[in-house]
Amino acid sequence: MKDTKSPNTTTLIHKTSRLDANIDSLGAIHISGTINGDVVAKQQIIITETGRVHGNIATNQAEISGHVEGDVKVSGVLVIQNTAKVNGNVQAKSMATVQGAQINGKIQIGKDVLLPGEAPALDQSLKKKAG
Repeated sequence: MKDTKSPNTTTLIHKTSRLDANIDSLGAIHISGTINGDVVAKQQIIITETGRVHGNIATNQAEISGHVEGDVKVSGVLVIQNTAKVNGNVQAKSMATVQGAQINGKIQIGKDVLLPGEAPALDQSLKKKAG
């Protein structure tokens, strides 16, 4: 039986490809082409210099070298390379930005980031009162 909770699969979107749809993956997504829609990946999203996303992205780890027209949510580490252009709000647990990167939006770093489908952790003080 295949483990569907943490597959070691990577979805590749080639630089000559264009996809008009939302993507939701348990694995990683490597984008060199264009996606018109939201992209959610449990493991990682990599957007190369030729990659374009016109929609929101949400993942555990991300590296952006291309363009994103939408909000970015990363529950772990986000790396924004010098060739990147992000037009949207950015939320990440931690972030590294290379000089030359462009971000046009609100940036929130350091707080826990919930990805789509994740429930917030119950506050410890509430757990004690409930128990």
